[in-house]
Amino acid sequence: MRLINKGVYFINGDTLVEVGEQGQVETLAGSSKPGSPGLEGSILVPERDRQNTMAYQILTQHNTSSDPDHLRIRFDALASHDITYVGIVQTARASGLKEFPLPYVMTNCHNSLCAVGGTINEDDHLFGLSAARKYGGINVPAHLAVIHQYMREMMAACGSMILGSDSHTRYGALGTMAIGEGGPELVKQLLHKTYDIDYPEIIAVYLEGRPRPGVGPQDVALALIGAVFQNNFVNNKVLEFIGPGIANLSVDYRNGIDVMTTETTCLSSIWCTDPSVQEYYRIHGRPEAYARLQPGPAAYYDGAVIIDLEQIEPMIALPFHPSNVYTISELNRNTGDILRMVEIEGQKQMDNPNVRFSLTDKIVSGRLRADQGIVAGCAGGTFENLNQIAAMVENKTIGNGQLAFSVYPASQPIYLELIKNGAAAKMMMAGIIMKTAFCGPCFGAGDVPANNALSIRHATRNFPNREGSKPGEGQISSVALMDARSITATVLNGGLLTPATDLQLADVPSIYSFNREVYDNRVYSGYRQPVQHYELRFGPNIADWPEMVALPRHLLLQVAAVITDPVTTTDELIPSGETSSFRSNPLKLAEFTLSRKAPGYVGRAKAVDALEQERRRRLATTEGEISVNLQALVEPLIEKGVGSDAGEILQETGIGSVIYAVKPGDGSAREQAASSQKVLGGWANIAVSYATKRYRSNLINWGMLPFTIDSGAEPFVVGEMIFIPDIQEKLAGGDESFPAQVMGAGAVREVELRLEKISRDEREVILKGSLINYYAN
Repeated sequence: MRLINKGVYFINGDTLVEVGEQGQVETLAGSSKPGSPGLEGSILVPERDRQNTMAYQILTQHNTSSDPDHLRIRFDALASHDITYVGIVQTARASGLKEFPLPYVMTNCHNSLCAVGGTINEDDHLFGLSAARKYGGINVPAHLAVIHQYMREMMAACGSMILGSDSHTRYGALGTMAIGEGGPELVKQLLHKTYDIDYPEIIAVYLEGRPRPGVGPQDVALALIGAVFQNNFVNNKVLEFIGPGIANLSVDYRNGIDVMTTETTCLSSIWCTDPSVQEYYRIHGRPEAYARLQPGPAAYYDGAVIIDLEQIEPMIALPFHPSNVYTISELNRNTGDILRMVEIEGQKQMDNPNVRFSLTDKIVSGRLRADQGIVAGCAGGTFENLNQIAAMVENKTIGNGQLAFSVYPASQPIYLELIKNGAAAKMMMAGIIMKTAFCGPCFGAGDVPANNALSIRHATRNFPNREGSKPGEGQISSVALMDARSITATVLNGGLLTPATDLQLADVPSIYSFNREVYDNRVYSGYRQPVQHYELRFGPNIADWPEMVALPRHLLLQVAAVITDPVTTTDELIPSGETSSFRSNPLKLAEFTLSRKAPGYVGRAKAVDALEQERRRRLATTEGEISVNLQALVEPLIEKGVGSDAGEILQETGIGSVIYAVKPGDGSAREQAASSQKVLGGWANIAVSYATKRYRSNLINWGMLPFTIDSGAEPFVVGEMIFIPDIQEKLAGGDESFPAQVMGAGAVREVELRLEKISRDEREVILKGSLINYYAN
């Protein structure tokens, strides 16, 4: 795999070249040679030729602004699941929603098996169905399909754009540019607003060669993630897949690579389409959704990744990140050394002295031994993956020990076809458990391993505790990501880590027929058919958002958490798993904020927010004594001359909390990572940088300030107070630099907080206090 960190050209649909400053041409990949008719006499102009990319064509077709550098996108369809759609509908409803103006698919694939909170999960599902009826939406019942498989089968179309409130919203292999964002961005689309971004850089992903037998899509994806994540090579950029290697991959294989591009932190993806994609749409009864997508004859890209598929080996992503990748052969050669290093880094990341993370105790005969195998969800549960597993286990057994193996077909149509072609029977006879379409193993709500167990999974993520363990109760288990083929080979070898290339795998026929009746008979399809008199169905756990006030003149913020890890995931900001059941109740969910990373955060944030609530009550009544705690909090500001007394200062100084993290926001699109801080009185994050655009957008949409600071700045300490004077005026005036004072331990120091590349509309949202307030006003 090669990374090209400079502009490149894709010529005549075949050759990737680099053009030097003097016009000299170097062929990077492909068959054409300099001086051939494809290049002879060509005048290459990057600013013009970037318009020849597929991404440019699709983005500009969906751009409603007159400025090609500052896009205002309207999407063709929206998608949410049962973790997020209640909050989205509630927010849009509070902002004046009358009807869904575009197809909005609400699936029930996350909280369908969580036995938490009594009726609350099914209450959410019935709320979703009632919203689909009232506003004209599409509702996919539990167990019928995971969100992204349904969107592939029923909603993707070549040249279209889809926005989903799930980070793995990726349908590029089907010709659809899809983006995963926080719920407020979907709210904007429901209210006829736009998704606003600067035109992104486009990175070519040039595929050549053919994968070896035993190498699956997850292997290619993990190799790509390992090459580009740590160096931010594709951060917030669009990946455009090109090259002759695409033709050597089935559509299922392409989908398997594509969905994992989320873990590179790219913005979106798009692939060349061909007769294989055309056949996919024909099989799924939507031939009109196909169009041939190819770059123009000379397409300019801002960089490139060149992947020789023949050189990809079976891979493993060890805990606790999809980028922590090794080839399985390398791990088997150096098992002890690698696992000891992973243990040290993992223990640091967990930062919990009461939990001991261990992998070296799982070394048997020089190899790592797994305790559980899972193939599930939008990445693993495809027809071809499961069909291949069935062929590998035919007339074999996984044994009757503790090693378990479960598979989750990504949709009922896939499950039905596996039954019809006999694959389901082969897997069941071997001892594999087949389950229904469910995303639980990807976010800690299904097949939670035993304490200190290692699960190998063809799923999307392996963050700390994402498999469902509770470190606060002394539990720890972990996940390593692998491809379905090598997971099966490992299970058949008693759990000892085994690459599928060690086996003689025969070609498995992948003849697939799609039966749409499965959906026609059960999915509620009400687009353009709203029943506006229909009443929304509320369960007792579904609650409205609490009041969110406008940004005050000054801010006084207490540092409630300091996280020094290189990257902080949204799972660490708000846990996944069983807590997801409470996401229809903002106040209940907020109790879990940072619970696994900074257990004292909620208590500190609530204590500070209590002082802010006292301040607001005093403003409303202008009566009563100022409490000792509130007086003590503002005393340093009196000494600084901000006001003559506490009463004067409290008139214009809001009180709240702030967290510092080096690089927060990797992973999920869940907006609750930001909204839960807001509910607890949070006004800002301070970071060296933000891992993803979507987390930064979530902060803004919930009225929070996404400050950045120099990496060499003096570190913050929990409990310090940060005073930001005239924040309201400076934000409204377009300032990007905000001088502030940090007060703690008897000393005061100056610090510069920055807000860079923030639009006028985004400033207005923060000034109003939230997106809800912005639209209400």
